[in-house]
Amino acid sequence: MKANWFLAAILIVLFSACGDETEVQQVCDTAPRVQDSFCEQDAYTLPNGNVVSLAGEYDVFLGADGDCGEAVVYVLTTFAVEEQVEEVTICEGESHQLSSGESVNQPGTYTVSVERPGTCNLDMVTILRIQDDSITEVDVLKCPDTEYILPDGSGITAEGTYLTTINSTIGCDSTIRTTIVNDVNQGVEEIILAEICLGDTYTLPSGGMITPDQTGTTDFISSFLTASGCDSTVRTSLTVHPTFESSESVTISSGQSYTLPDGTVVTDAGSYTTTFMSVNGCDSVIVTNLSVN
Repeated sequence: MKANWFLAAILIVLFSACGDETEVQQVCDTAPRVQDSFCEQDAYTLPNGNVVSLAGEYDVFLGADGDCGEAVVYVLTTFAVEEQVEEVTICEGESHQLSSGESVNQPGTYTVSVERPGTCNLDMVTILRIQDDSITEVDVLKCPDTEYILPDGSGITAEGTYLTTINSTIGCDSTIRTTIVNDVNQGVEEIILAEICLGDTYTLPSGGMITPDQTGTTDFISSFLTASGCDSTVRTSLTVHPTFESSESVTISSGQSYTLPDGTVVTDAGSYTTTFMSVNGCDSVIVTNLSVN
């Protein structure tokens, strides 16, 4: 018994002098054991006034002389702090009530510690986001005789700007501003005046190619769809001008010369072709058959 008392006294001196809670010593094998627990972020005060923050076994001597007969072994364990996280999104101008009862309306992270008897506190973490009211611009070009359906289901035929308010997936208001314009090309007939010479080929706006076999003016209709899907018509008024070809026979004496219609002077017999441009831009051909006696 005296040996145990002496060893206990030495440990008490060492524990008190160093104050090192990591030194967990058990020197009294027959001392009663007391089990207890505390939260890992807290500290635990033993009956002898020592404060510890780590799990382990601690000998507490209650007697003045450190006798094992008056010692108690404290077996301490720690609880981890629990955390519960929720993400909340609210509309602009609204507020959210935390578990503490406090109402908040600014984005951020809020932590509320809830006490729970017999165990550690529960940290309620709220991540709050604010959904701004949004405005979406939509421009619509449509045919005058058609109807456009707005996001709320309304059918619109007239030009103008229309506001539609709808709810987002979290219930916040979202505004859509729709500007409707009628396609001015709908039903408008464009007229193209074109001229060609007889025998030439003309390409219509639709891509079709024509080669008229007679002179005069003829209308050709080409239909298109505008960018908005509306009908558009192009009328091509095509005028075909004639070309002219004539011939003449001329005889001259040997040693004489002849002047062709274009001013060229020739002396040898033969067939000479002279081409002129008419007032409409078409060719006019004169063939001169020259004989020399």
